[in-house]
Amino acid sequence: MKRRGLYQVRSYKTRATFSGRWRMLQPARMGGFRAQPVPYCGSMSGLIPRTPGDRTVTRRVLLFVLPALILATTLADTRAADDHPVVALVKSKVKDPTKPFALVVSFQVAAGKEKDLEAACASCIAATKKEPGCIAYELNLDTDHPDTYVMFEKFKSVAALEAHIKEKHTDTLLKSLGTMIKGEPKIKVYTAPVE
Repeated sequence: MKRRGLYQVRSYKTRATFSGRWRMLQPARMGGFRAQPVPYCGSMSGLIPRTPGDRTVTRRVLLFVLPALILATTLADTRAADDHPVVALVKSKVKDPTKPFALVVSFQVAAGKEKDLEAACASCIAATKKEPGCIAYELNLDTDHPDTYVMFEKFKSVAALEAHIKEKHTDTLLKSLGTMIKGEPKIKVYTAPVE
């Protein structure tokens, strides 16, 4: 086999007797030819040698494909990480993200923080009711357990909930709730079987 620039000669008689590899004859610097072992790739026959040009192509493919795979994986992880935990929960429960759904969020307030919680929720409730995707947004007090509050939320679609989560008043409320409630809030998702 003769290649431009390399002048490689391959003969069936130059097969190495050790380790089962082919040998290639390449021009030596001072003239003449010398035999060098060349690795081969696993093919059906197992005896097709790889040439130095094949290694260059493999390197080029790896230099392009490997960063592309890493970038795709990173973007997928970033996209999944962008979802708020409540939005991710709703997406996992709702079959049709374009239809209305309801959330019931119950949480226990810390002792002495009842009035602070009601004041923080009042400003968020007023702003949320003005959002185009909000159907209902109400804070309720459990009559059997005076330290438990229940927030009833109903939105037109998952996109409306995503827009609500990104609002400034929602962010302010969520940050302030962290110091006022005990434990984690309990969230239930409901859908209307008939419209």
